[in-house]
Amino acid sequence: MSAHVEAVYDSREFRVLVSDRGTTTSIELDGECDLASRPALKDAIARALARRPEYLVLDLSRLKFMDAAGLGVVIELARRADAQQVHLVICPGPPAVQRVFALCHLTDGLLFLPASRRFGESRDPVSPATGDTGSGGTLASRPDR
Repeated sequence: MSAHVEAVYDSREFRVLVSDRGTTTSIELDGECDLASRPALKDAIARALARRPEYLVLDLSRLKFMDAAGLGVVIELARRADAQQVHLVICPGPPAVQRVFALCHLTDGLLFLPASRRFGESRDPVSPATGDTGSGGTLASRPDR
């Protein structure tokens, strides 16, 4: 099954790619997620949720920086995904990015992939927790809603 990839926003400081594969949509962020990049990120989220995916993967692994504005957009995404019954899974960012979530006590409230999957591993956007391919697989570690 091939994936459809769309560059929603691309500048020197920040890039957003949205891709679809089966019932999973992925949003990949690269660069600095801050107040200046907030409109681009909000637009990408709106596009992704409009597709009504079963799973939405937010990939923070290529971010270099995230501030409170970026964090606010991720919190808003989590609320919107929950309201639309979309399963949100987050690929953690590097330590500087994850520290923002930890300082706000959000690491337990959001579904992050395990740290062992964080860097250097090939991720399958269809089912990041299991590696299954097809219609989105299942996320056995997803807490009940």
